[in-house]
Amino acid sequence: MKKTLLVLFASVLFVINGNAQCNINGGTIQIYTPEPYCHGTPVWVGESSSALNVSQNAIYEWLVDGFSYGPGQQFNFVKDQSFGQEVQRKVTDLNTNCVAYSNTVYIRTLYPGINGGSILGNDTICNGAASTIINSNSLPSGGPNNGTDPGFYYSWQKSANGGNNYSDWTDISGATNTTYTPGVVTADTYFRRIDWSSVCMYGVISNVITKKVMNCGTFTSDISGPMSVTPNQTATYSVTPVVGMNYLWAVTGGTITGGQGTHSVTIMWDGGASANSSVSITETDATPESRTATQPIATITTGINKGLGSTGISVFPNPTKNQFTIEMPTANTAVNYTVYSTTGVQMQSGSFNAAASGNTITTQLPAGMYQLVLNYDGVFTSTRLAVIE
Repeated sequence: MKKTLLVLFASVLFVINGNAQCNINGGTIQIYTPEPYCHGTPVWVGESSSALNVSQNAIYEWLVDGFSYGPGQQFNFVKDQSFGQEVQRKVTDLNTNCVAYSNTVYIRTLYPGINGGSILGNDTICNGAASTIINSNSLPSGGPNNGTDPGFYYSWQKSANGGNNYSDWTDISGATNTTYTPGVVTADTYFRRIDWSSVCMYGVISNVITKKVMNCGTFTSDISGPMSVTPNQTATYSVTPVVGMNYLWAVTGGTITGGQGTHSVTIMWDGGASANSSVSITETDATPESRTATQPIATITTGINKGLGSTGISVFPNPTKNQFTIEMPTANTAVNYTVYSTTGVQMQSGSFNAAASGNTITTQLPAGMYQLVLNYDGVFTSTRLAVIE
């Protein structure tokens, strides 16, 4: 009887201690990535011997400094701390709820992480022309000896869209220097440098620069717009726009009232006769190459066209706010009037029989500069009309 009780007590003790069912072994792990390690170095910690006495229904969990880091029998760990870290593998058999642990390995951080350098060379170039060099603005730092270690090396990538996905980029074969010259570029292309450390065993991506491409040498031969104008006439002149082209307009015998720096300008021609009126444009492409085109402008002042000063007509007040008076030299003259904006849009028109004391025209024109055109007795004349608030 005494012997039976002793055996029963030993069996109960055996179960409580977990030796009856939980006799699993967590196996062993080791670090497969050789030292030295930097902050940010990918480190592979893997199984060196399998866990023992576990069923197929077992799960594996990796612990870093006692905290869960992720599942799996093997482990790729990025060294994300500047201090040493302990790694261990935990095995749980779901059939028995038994838990076992592997040995612990210690990953030392010996060097700081890598700080990527920067590049410069954003540029606009002509289609088919050789691109300018992409220079190094700064080299990588960190790692062994604060970036002076000869273990640094470089690679380059290019992209058609500059996307954030790695698949958006293509490695450039043979590009291993701190600088890179792309050569001939026929479309907008993005470039970046990857700064690698053979000691830290990872790379850091630089900033992205862009080589934009434009169709150079497409200079204008024709300036579009009226080649014959009357005094004080407002007219628009333009050339075919080219992406990346810079424009500078010049005028003789008139005033540019809008559009300077673009492919289209508005000009108000002077009221007096000028035999030398012209409009010209200087186009400059990315090379930079410049070409100037000039178009002579004929000012029609003969026959039925007269400058306002020679007609005896008065327009006042000018500038005006909401009304102005037209005073004709002869009463009872039938007059048609039209007001144009500086872009040639008709803003107001009407007619009247000239009164001896003048005819008052009410207007609600926005503040700005306008052209007032008068037609009477077969005569055409015009003047500038300024509207103020």
